[in-house]
Amino acid sequence: MNRFNTLPELNFQRFFESLSGAYLVLTPEFIIKAVTDAYVKISRKNKDELIDRYLFEVFPNNVDDANVNGVKDLKISFNKVLKEKVSHFMDIVKYEIPLPNGKFEEKYWKKENSPIFNKNGELLYIIHKIEDITEFVMLKEKENVKKSNNLVKDSSLFTDELRLNRETEQQLDISVKQDEILNKIVELNAEKNKFSLLFTNAPVAITFSIGKDHVFEFANNFYKEVVLGDRPIIGLTLRETYPELEGQGIFEIYDEVYNSGIPFIGKEYLVKIDQKRTGILEDCYFDFIYQPIFDDNNQIEGVGTFAFNITEQVIARKHVEQLNKDLLASKSKYKQLSQSLEIEVHNRTKELKAEKEKLISLLTDAPAVIGIFNGPNHVFEFANNNFWKALGKRDLVGKTIKEAIPEISGQGFYEKLDEVYTTGKPFIGKEIYSRVDKKNNGQAEDVYWDFVYQPIYDKDNKITGISDFAFDITEQVIARQKVEKLNKELSESENRYRTLSEELEIKVGQRTEELSQSNQELKISYEELRNQNENLALLQEALLNRQEDLVAKEIELNRSNQSLNQFANMASHDLKEPLRMVKQYVQLLAKRYKNNLDADANDFIGYAVDGVDRMEHLIKSILGYAKLNKMGIPAEITLCQVALDKAKMNLTVAIEESGAKITNDELPSLHVNSVQLTQIFQNLLSNAIKYRSKDIPAKINIGVEKKERYWSFCVSDNGIGIKPEDFERIFQPFQRLHSNSEYEGIGLGLSFCKRTIEQYGGDMWVESESGKGTTVFFTIMEI
Repeated sequence: MNRFNTLPELNFQRFFESLSGAYLVLTPEFIIKAVTDAYVKISRKNKDELIDRYLFEVFPNNVDDANVNGVKDLKISFNKVLKEKVSHFMDIVKYEIPLPNGKFEEKYWKKENSPIFNKNGELLYIIHKIEDITEFVMLKEKENVKKSNNLVKDSSLFTDELRLNRETEQQLDISVKQDEILNKIVELNAEKNKFSLLFTNAPVAITFSIGKDHVFEFANNFYKEVVLGDRPIIGLTLRETYPELEGQGIFEIYDEVYNSGIPFIGKEYLVKIDQKRTGILEDCYFDFIYQPIFDDNNQIEGVGTFAFNITEQVIARKHVEQLNKDLLASKSKYKQLSQSLEIEVHNRTKELKAEKEKLISLLTDAPAVIGIFNGPNHVFEFANNNFWKALGKRDLVGKTIKEAIPEISGQGFYEKLDEVYTTGKPFIGKEIYSRVDKKNNGQAEDVYWDFVYQPIYDKDNKITGISDFAFDITEQVIARQKVEKLNKELSESENRYRTLSEELEIKVGQRTEELSQSNQELKISYEELRNQNENLALLQEALLNRQEDLVAKEIELNRSNQSLNQFANMASHDLKEPLRMVKQYVQLLAKRYKNNLDADANDFIGYAVDGVDRMEHLIKSILGYAKLNKMGIPAEITLCQVALDKAKMNLTVAIEESGAKITNDELPSLHVNSVQLTQIFQNLLSNAIKYRSKDIPAKINIGVEKKERYWSFCVSDNGIGIKPEDFERIFQPFQRLHSNSEYEGIGLGLSFCKRTIEQYGGDMWVESESGKGTTVFFTIMEI
């Protein structure tokens, strides 16, 4: 008895967690999604402290140790994996881990970061692997100190060192073996997916059910199309899926196969199924095999079904039998033909039964011609027994299809394989004629095939080969052709077969009625299409109206920009000169009459001069803001770190006076205007320093993260914060949240930054909470 085996479904999450190595699964945003038990132990954290947490929040740098660069080095490695999509190995990394008491423990690690992709080549996760080599590093350091002082090692210490080295080597060897296991699992899954593709697209109905209630876990495309009809199946029991089968013996056969472990083969089995979901049961005939499915412990866990819907063949055969009866009643000139046809049909039926009895295994002994071709030259990787027998038992595996089957050259098969391999589109052939040397004796024969060429993909979604699932239907085609010929001869005997002609007329009438109904349906479809065209015309008219509105708004916006430019020019040319004169005469007044005026008058003069200075600064800011849209942006490759350093240099006095501490991530290079980028950093740093808390020093950090097509920056501080209702207001020109006596300014800095960022296709927004600091975000497209 052949036993049906399936590849076991692994619990990959538990399998991963139980690995003896220390591993993490991270998203591209460095969020922890899975962790091995070994990592939990070595990190001195609970699993709840790790899952769905930001890695560098759980394991931050020790700010008290200026020589620790663990976070920075690890981010560099991650960025290499994200950018280049390749694994990156870190030899020795000093990365201190936080303890529950708030202190840090000195640790040295070996780390490896590897990308995980989906079938479209998109990076889904990063596998982060670590090995604790602290003892090994400490021992080496101790060994080096002793050597430098010319100290003689104690023999026992040397033995301990040797043992530690061996243990370390064993740990490394175990890690390598774990990596090999993971790679093997990937290979097994790829192999499993290859054969799963054969089942899914095979031109034979296949299902798998689990448990004594026969819950369906798999149904291939052919089953859904030919047997199932429009009804759900996955997750339902056999009785829930097919309630109409009650009393037809199917349920009992399933139970018997599941309980006994003995396969059941059904031949031309009549089943009444509501296939069209109309409440009407239809007669369907099947050839099928119910095969027990065994688990790894050789215990039955389900039933597999392989079925052929042969309803048309059975009906055709019964029709032939009826024709034979009619022929027996005809004149003697048809007796010999009838007898010959009856013998032919009998022999053909016998041969078909003999062939169908071979359909009792999945691949090697499958009741179909199955082959797998690799590469663009279509090299045989696999050919089952039927394939081997269909070609006269010739050698196939390891040869190209042109080498193995040269006689089909010029018949279009090579070209169809090339087309499927190039385009990735499957090819389904129905009754395809060919000339094949079936006996491998140099004599080609006429052969008809039903077959499917299906592309096979690897884990990177690249086509690596083609699967061939075919049936030799030569005898069926010849038998059908003979039946068609016989029907033609019978129709010529008009007087003898008048009844048959009348039946044909009835069928023609029915067909005419069907055509009339189809014409009515086409008329209805035409009305629906006309309605859709009318709706499309209305939609087009609405779009034209919308376009006109946008043009009007664009004209209004241009008019507004012209007014703003005119105002800026007026402010630059018409206001600056009067202000300069006011300032000059007020200063002259102070110089000449300083000793003749009292203290209040001197203060008043100082207020006037200060007011003129602020007015000049306001006019200059308005002019720069107005010209921002007019100016072209001379962009170049700009190092963001250089722009940030210039901004900090411009703010040297403010930084030193406030005692502000500014840190930043590793910054990228962008195609922007360097002066404008410096102004953006300078405005944001200046605001963070200006609006700092009075009781603690200012701490400012510039972070950056690579998204799909842009860079996302964030400038965070620990200042006084902003209320949520003011988030939008602070980006509007001349909008200030504090009086000039509290904080100086005119309210154009953030508005200038936002307009500049928008010119690069980016955006700027803020997140804050009053009294708890502020974070300003902005994005710049990657060009």
